[in-house]
Amino acid sequence: MIGPARVLLAAHTDRAGVVMLTCMATSLLARLALRFDRDRVMSRRELLRDSVAAASAVLLGAGVARGSIGGRSAGRRVVVIGAGFAGLASAYELLSAGHEVMVLEARARVGGRVLTFRDMVPGKIVEGGGELIGANHPAWLGYAKRFGLTMRDVTEEDGEFPIVLGGRMLDTREAEALWEEMEGVLSALNDAARAVDPVRPWESPDAAGLDGRSIGEWIDGRGCGDECRRALHALITADNGVDSQEQSMLANLAMIAAGGFESFWTDSEVYRCAEGNQALAQRLAGAVGAERIRLKAAVARVERGETGVRVLVGEEVIEADEVVLATTPSVWGGIAFDPPLPDALRVQMGRNTKHLTVLSGPVWRERGRGPDSLADGPVQLTWHETDNQESDEERRVVMTSFAGGSATDALRGMERSARERAILDHMERLYPGAGRAALLSRDMDWVGDRLTGGSYSFPGLGQLTSSGRTLATGIERLQFAGEHCCPGFVGYMEGALESGISVARRIGM
Repeated sequence: MIGPARVLLAAHTDRAGVVMLTCMATSLLARLALRFDRDRVMSRRELLRDSVAAASAVLLGAGVARGSIGGRSAGRRVVVIGAGFAGLASAYELLSAGHEVMVLEARARVGGRVLTFRDMVPGKIVEGGGELIGANHPAWLGYAKRFGLTMRDVTEEDGEFPIVLGGRMLDTREAEALWEEMEGVLSALNDAARAVDPVRPWESPDAAGLDGRSIGEWIDGRGCGDECRRALHALITADNGVDSQEQSMLANLAMIAAGGFESFWTDSEVYRCAEGNQALAQRLAGAVGAERIRLKAAVARVERGETGVRVLVGEEVIEADEVVLATTPSVWGGIAFDPPLPDALRVQMGRNTKHLTVLSGPVWRERGRGPDSLADGPVQLTWHETDNQESDEERRVVMTSFAGGSATDALRGMERSARERAILDHMERLYPGAGRAALLSRDMDWVGDRLTGGSYSFPGLGQLTSSGRTLATGIERLQFAGEHCCPGFVGYMEGALESGISVARRIGM
């Protein structure tokens, strides 16, 4: 049922008949698009609202039949390993369909890689993990409506966008010329994506060839200028968490197709949840029920047999009919599987640094600049984390410095003090006075978190065609859930939610 929602969304946005361009890299492109072509972007966004509302109804309203299951009987016992968005969505949908559910979570909280802070600036919400929501994300918006959560728009400021490439900051004329060149290249990506199935990309024409080619190679072969090439590599590396040469071309095209082609670039990151993203995890957990969720319950072993599964937590054995593995692939090695997972099952995890800095005020405005920036190192992106939360009573703001791939490796290889200095020096160059205004910081190292082992996934070369089908269909009583199982929304919270819904449908069929 996820497939029709995707098709509906893509077809509707495609009929808008426009070719425009946008994790945070797409948000920066969305702002550039608004700056240089606002009317077309806003017109398409109006059309998108109707299609997403319909897609949400397909995903959620007509999803797992409540209380009656075709084929299998209701009341199957299911153990869900992981209480992030994917695990909680699958548990919620399974429970609604009449199954028995037990959720096991190694952490002392629910939410996984979604973590909302309220202690950095009083009265302001800061996201330490998954952050932005798209106007083209039907599951997120559908759950928000169901649980009474509201959206806060990502806003655009009038200041100039600092763009530093090859050590040089571009002026306004150069930035606009760069935008125009990038728009042409990304429009070519849109065209290539039209032949790709966003739900089952491994069934697309020339799937193996596209999967074996990197998007970095594709960019280098476009013949664009050096600054355009640098900008595209930086954007795509930061966005997907691995260097562009390590990213499957097919995976990128599937993501663009799912996001609605042109709308992928402009509408994939336009909202924040006003109550904080962790609120959705808490609402889902509340609906599942505390009695069905066990925290600090690390799974040691999963045994699958002909008649059921056995899940070991410490000395305890939990028996069930099905098991849903809703943890990051990086931690699968800490669980013993009998029979073992297939050797060919490979999922590449991204490496991102999200550094949060509290500033005494929005110092970027002192130089007539906006908070969003692009660079090819040491930090690739910055943005205003507490955007649209300003008040006269509290001027303090939070700025995010974001990096991916090799840039993250370089930062993580430094001592903490050296890393702090490198990030602050970069901010100072973009926004003179930032060093003086910095009050405190928080470094989100999801890569170093032993219960995560990475930021979010992105398929490496050949991985969609070798592992995608297995992740999407499961293996004999073992189902997989997580953003890594949803090619069209890989790396997004939407992907985690859609994968959980999809698992519930497969078990309930």
